[in-house]
Amino acid sequence: MNTSLIDMEAPAPMGEAIAAYNVPGTAGGKPIEMLMAYPSLRIKQQKKAREIILGFDTQQTFRIQDMEGQDVLFAKESSDGCGRFWCQNQRKYTMALHMMDRTTLCEYDRPLRCQAPWCGKKLQELSGATIDGRPLGSLKQLHGWFKANLEIRDAQGRHVYTIVKEGLKTRYTYNIVEAGTDNIVGLIKKRWEGIVREAFTDKDTFCLTFPPEADAEMRAFLVGACILVDYIYFEN
Repeated sequence: MNTSLIDMEAPAPMGEAIAAYNVPGTAGGKPIEMLMAYPSLRIKQQKKAREIILGFDTQQTFRIQDMEGQDVLFAKESSDGCGRFWCQNQRKYTMALHMMDRTTLCEYDRPLRCQAPWCGKKLQELSGATIDGRPLGSLKQLHGWFKANLEIRDAQGRHVYTIVKEGLKTRYTYNIVEAGTDNIVGLIKKRWEGIVREAFTDKDTFCLTFPPEADAEMRAFLVGACILVDYIYFEN
């Protein structure tokens, strides 16, 4: 099993990677290609004070940073108040991924998949598309009694990765495993925020390490998959 992944807390060298791609601001580059410059990203949930005090979910915003703490992207949820109140972390939403200049890279769509017993405990799904409608990929939650399994498919519908919870005793590490193998090629890791924040808020920070072979579109979709992991397993 391949476990030689990037240290989640160490800054990743960016100079050579950025120079190798036409990132925004250089001639000929598609904006989404900027993701090829980042082996890893931090995804930080932004909680509003009234949300923490009142315990009522607002539309979520996530800051997305490189491993040196520089803001590079942000994601913003669009959902209705009724869904947030009654369905809470299972709610339907769309979410847009933006560059810091507010250029939209892509959008994610999460349908309502109620997990209440009277709804049949439906499994979660996610799809993603570029702003001009080209599919990025899709996610489907799989049945699993003891561990979280999320199947990732590419734009052509091919199973490429499975997100698998690491072991039975930890809630914080989710391996990105190459389809049909046991090879760990990427990682989603929730950072421990301290006992007060963990007990009384849902303000979470994740580190996402991309599979090295993933293209820009798949990396964009994996950002959305990481955010969905937060909604499914860490939002109350």
